[in-house]
Amino acid sequence: MEYLPLEIVVEIFSELSTKELLNAKLVCRSWCHFISIEDLIWRFICLKRWFGRCNIAQYGGSWKMMLMDDNLRTKSLEWEWDKNRCGKGIHTFHNNRAAVFQASNYAACQVLCSKSCVRDERYYFEVEIIHTVRGAINVGISSQNVDLERRCGFDGNGWSFSLYSGTLFHQNTWANRSSYSGPLLGAGSRIGMAIDMRNRRIIFFFNGIISQGVVLERIPSEVFPSVSLGDVGDCVAIIPNPIIPKF
Repeated sequence: MEYLPLEIVVEIFSELSTKELLNAKLVCRSWCHFISIEDLIWRFICLKRWFGRCNIAQYGGSWKMMLMDDNLRTKSLEWEWDKNRCGKGIHTFHNNRAAVFQASNYAACQVLCSKSCVRDERYYFEVEIIHTVRGAINVGISSQNVDLERRCGFDGNGWSFSLYSGTLFHQNTWANRSSYSGPLLGAGSRIGMAIDMRNRRIIFFFNGIISQGVVLERIPSEVFPSVSLGDVGDCVAIIPNPIIPKF
């Protein structure tokens, strides 16, 4: 491999997974030295995978740490609600990171994030419940063609966790098999979603604690984080830089 041009060698190594890169370092001294140059292989992969949207300062200047972490910290800073993908009655504010339900003459509806979760990536998304009347709030994911005038999970294009029932909600059905058994979730509660698009599943976290059985599996290859609000005054806010749990 030492006879190949540098750019070709970098391209070859950039096709390896993180685990494969670490194993490749054990092959020989030259490979170990080459792969250990963070500003070469690791930087190239980060910029290639995330199209230059890399806040390296979040990782203490370490490209390797960013890649090992799947750039979760930088991606968490990009979440915001999409003003153009709001159900009637939902208003966004605070740089589109907070959403409140204001119109009493509309049924529960939802708002989607402006960025989607795509194949082979991992994400962490977390919201805080600012106010709720009776817990008529759903947090989950929806596909692009979802009906925004319905609660997330009302049809086959949405999957969510319902604060009201404490269970998963899909196709207008509450799933009794995945009940939440923790403390009451109300104002001040935080609901997080570890979105693993590699394995096409979501693990819920409640106030930073991993759920017991509240997991969504076999989700589509592209989804948008979503929240549904059901009562006037219901309000949630995206936490822009949450403490990201291991998943």
